[in-house]
Amino acid sequence: MQTGAILALKAVLIVAAATAGADYPSRGSLYPPRAQSPALPIKKADRLNINTSNQYRLVVENKCEAEGIRELLALLEVSRYEEMWAFVPAGKDAGRCTWYELGREVTAAGSEATVRVDRDFLTSLIRQHDHIHLYHFHPLVYFERCADTRDCNAFGLPIRSQQVTQARLIDNLRYAMPSPEDIYFMMDVTWQFDQERAGTGSLINRVVTPYGIVEYAMTPAGKERFANDRHLRTAGLYIKLVAANALVDDNIEDSIARNPDSVEDALSQLVDKLNTPYIGASYIRLKAYREK
Repeated sequence: MQTGAILALKAVLIVAAATAGADYPSRGSLYPPRAQSPALPIKKADRLNINTSNQYRLVVENKCEAEGIRELLALLEVSRYEEMWAFVPAGKDAGRCTWYELGREVTAAGSEATVRVDRDFLTSLIRQHDHIHLYHFHPLVYFERCADTRDCNAFGLPIRSQQVTQARLIDNLRYAMPSPEDIYFMMDVTWQFDQERAGTGSLINRVVTPYGIVEYAMTPAGKERFANDRHLRTAGLYIKLVAANALVDDNIEDSIARNPDSVEDALSQLVDKLNTPYIGASYIRLKAYREK
């Protein structure tokens, strides 16, 4: 168990790493600094996929949200890469449901994966569309599977705390959450969206994992704090630190201890701990998507 002193030390290290401009090519960390690259030609596709070529951008038309989520679940089951997509619902500014690939320089080595977000292209989407849902996934290779998969979930992951070691289950729950870098990216792109759209429309951020979907956003107080801190050298790091502290071992162990017979219930409680005056989060279970 971690003491308050150790927690404080971890907090200082997190801030120091982020202030130093650290890159984040690690498991569960999706968003290093933005890519500055020429625009890519569009390549239309029938389904969502991983694109490591950096030669074109995948666009999938006439595929609405639930179907796209099911394809992300199929991808994370077999991929060692992470990928990011923007979903634009059908509406007056979009004739039909469309998914746009956002990743650049998609790489993976061992147990680490990195995808850089094409912010120039994302900016163009923000200027065109009132409503955008941003999705990325954490692949199954990040997670510890059951030794005997007969009594586990559809991905072969433990559904109760006794099926793997405590340390491995803590890792599983941590990778089922947005990372602190994911949270920071959400804050930055939310601020940009609000500036570009003058407070109209909506931007949703979601991470898809073998345990479910976590949606996360800044609260009005979070938006105000982030806007006020943007001119500082440590802009946004306080809110990122709050998110990181929600994922320390003590909090994850507490969620497991309170829900020994259901990893999903433990994850739901862990997501609740991400809710602060600055961040709002919710957990969506996969049952509805897996049964289709």
